[in-house]
Amino acid sequence: MFFQALSMSKPSEQSRVQVLEAYKRALHDLNEGLIRLEPPRLPPGPLVEKLRGRMNAMRRFLDQVGNPEKGLPVVSVVGTSGKGSVALRTAEILRAHGLKVGLHVSPYLQVATEKICVEGCYVSGLDFADLVDWVLPAARPLVRPETPASIHGMASIAMAMEHFRRMRTDVVVFEAGCGGRYDLSLALKPVVVALTGASRDHVESLGPSLEDIAFHKSGMIRGKTRVVTAAGGPALEAIFRQISSQGGLALTRCRPSADWRITNTSLALGAARKALEVFGMALDAGKAWQAVEQNNLPARMEAMDQGPGEPHAILDGAHNLEKISASLSIVDDLESQKGRRVLLTGFLATKEPGKMIERLSHWADQAITTSPRVYGKPSFPAEEAATLFRALKVPAKAIHEPVEALRTAISMCGSEDTLLITGSLYLAGEIRNRWYPAEEVLLRRTSWPEMKPKKIIWNSPKI
Repeated sequence: MFFQALSMSKPSEQSRVQVLEAYKRALHDLNEGLIRLEPPRLPPGPLVEKLRGRMNAMRRFLDQVGNPEKGLPVVSVVGTSGKGSVALRTAEILRAHGLKVGLHVSPYLQVATEKICVEGCYVSGLDFADLVDWVLPAARPLVRPETPASIHGMASIAMAMEHFRRMRTDVVVFEAGCGGRYDLSLALKPVVVALTGASRDHVESLGPSLEDIAFHKSGMIRGKTRVVTAAGGPALEAIFRQISSQGGLALTRCRPSADWRITNTSLALGAARKALEVFGMALDAGKAWQAVEQNNLPARMEAMDQGPGEPHAILDGAHNLEKISASLSIVDDLESQKGRRVLLTGFLATKEPGKMIERLSHWADQAITTSPRVYGKPSFPAEEAATLFRALKVPAKAIHEPVEALRTAISMCGSEDTLLITGSLYLAGEIRNRWYPAEEVLLRRTSWPEMKPKKIIWNSPKI
């Protein structure tokens, strides 16, 4: 089972210190050494040529580090919403069929090692540090204004594929980043692409319209790629155009459902079926469904332990309007929801917070706003978010520090109230430390470091 608590002894104090120090040093080198806070200085010319320059830089970088991606079949999961859940379930279905599976998800919640997972186990802190040391000599010389791609992004992809190579995985399930047509992960040349759909997100880099966004998402389809999608509208039209331009590749359409949990599960089943074809294997429906039922990602409609007198706390990383709406539809169906609806929320500045606040205002009786903290990405001011809630007739209080905001939110609630924490995956990661400390996630190499049952409330209805 992915992310299941490891049955290993508690690490000694000496080994804890060793791992923590190695990880913190490596994360510092990776972030402050490779993240440019200013955008790259690109030459004048058409945008398409600049974007192609990013892809060329990624391919050259992989060549430079020895092409760790060579020989590893990749299932790429791309789209606006649901990528992480589809990727996890696809990986777990493949594991249930006896394949050794590597899984890459992005971004991470609490510690960077979460992004690289083999056989349900996050990369260790020491191996992570070793991977950083491996990639830095090639990456550091690229930290200059004229490098067209994210050096941190290129290094992260190379590190993941190198770990999968070292672990001798049979197949890799890789959650793509922003876009698809010029996403750096396209350099991995996927054999299967699962496209979840296209909605408004990352408009600053993908364009203002759904057609623009769909154009970018469908661009992951290249060469002899098997394609699976439940998309409709502009996204499906873009897929048809892309497939036609690539010589008429085979497309498997999963019937979309009004319940996004069913849609995501259908996509995972379709992607796994196509990946198994690469190995000459057939999908076993019984094994597949058992794998789907047992696995979910943390901070996706995750019910947290309720202490004496504390509210029903639900942690959710929804960070765009589509995800917010889907999450609220599930919260509204909870039988446990009897008291007030209290919201703790915060947003990144690039995520169109105004529209999310409007949607959340229809649910919340009280809002506490805060500011997610992530290196190199500005947050939406907590006070400005509170002002928008008040304008929509929702009482709101701004508390800049997320941990203090959580304390205040819990203190305001009774045991019959529901506390929903949402608006940013980064915020969810910071808040989750109250229940599952990041150090333990790192050391135990799982998102559930204590031997407790996972409390995920959004398991998919059986198809």
